Amino acid sequence: MIQSLSFTRRALMGAALALTALAGSAAAQDKYPSGPVTIVVPFAAGGTTDAIARLVAEELQTRWGSAVVVENKPGAGGVIATQAVARSKPDGTQILFNDIGIALNEVTMPSLPYNLKEDLRPVVTVGEWPLAFLAGSNTGIKTMSELVERAKSESLALGTFGPASSPHLAGELLKSVAGIDIKIVHFKGVSPVIQAMAAGEVQLGVFGVGAAAGEVAKGTMNVLAVDYKSPLMPEAPTFAEAGVDGLRAIAWWGVFVQSQTPDEIVNEINAGVNEALTSERVVKYLDTNGYTKVGGEPAALQQRVDDAVSLWGPLVEKAGIVSK
Repeated sequence: MIQSLSFTRRALMGAALALTALAGSAAAQDKYPSGPVTIVVPFAAGGTTDAIARLVAEELQTRWGSAVVVENKPGAGGVIATQAVARSKPDGTQILFNDIGIALNEVTMPSLPYNLKEDLRPVVTVGEWPLAFLAGSNTGIKTMSELVERAKSESLALGTFGPASSPHLAGELLKSVAGIDIKIVHFKGVSPVIQAMAAGEVQLGVFGVGAAAGEVAKGTMNVLAVDYKSPLMPEAPTFAEAGVDGLRAIAWWGVFVQSQTPDEIVNEINAGVNEALTSERVVKYLDTNGYTKVGGEPAALQQRVDDAVSLWGPLVEKAGIVSK
């Protein structure tokens, strides 16, 4: 009898230990992340989006104690990277770090291999930056009013980074709100536009305030106006102050995951990125390059996407803009 009780007690203790081990194993599996996480960037390594994504990745790695790597998937205007995350497992191991292009593609690409609202879920806005309109210093144009007057009497051209890019759409919007005609010339990147302006091939350009401030400081360009005030260009008037109210030109970064990703994982990624935006290294990089940290909740990023589609959709349709 005593042996039987002793055996029963040992059996119960063994069962309890087994249950405890199973509970611990389940908890470990439920913990996010339980393994490596990949941040997918739709641009080549070395650019600004890649740089800030890597800084955020380092902060997340410190927070989570798991490897967080950046994978560059450039091509097709960001579609390749976006599609990859849209088709990934909904476990938070694939995170898309994209810019406003994800919204612009909705209105400039007639056929996408994913449904943005059904296949992806917004997590958090990382940052934003105002764009500035500039004229080559060799043109003598120093204000938006001078630009408008010159455009009514002579042929002016604006260089962009490519069809359906933010500078392209900003140029089309300027034509619409100011009632002027400007020739749009597309180049492959920022540097060719700068070179074309210096050579007089085009007279105007639209740049982020970081790049714009550098060219103004060198004396190669005159800043005409900026979407909103920036510490890098405190002397630049806003579009409204310059007399072109209704003109908008901003860009932003946002983080997205596969649409079926559980709330608890989305909340953890959101909290992690918001925490990363308080890091001294991240803040310094953003401030130095003219970017504004944003953060916030997933709904705010969704609103940004919706606003971009509402603003640019009618203009794109009217101008017949199609991304290539």
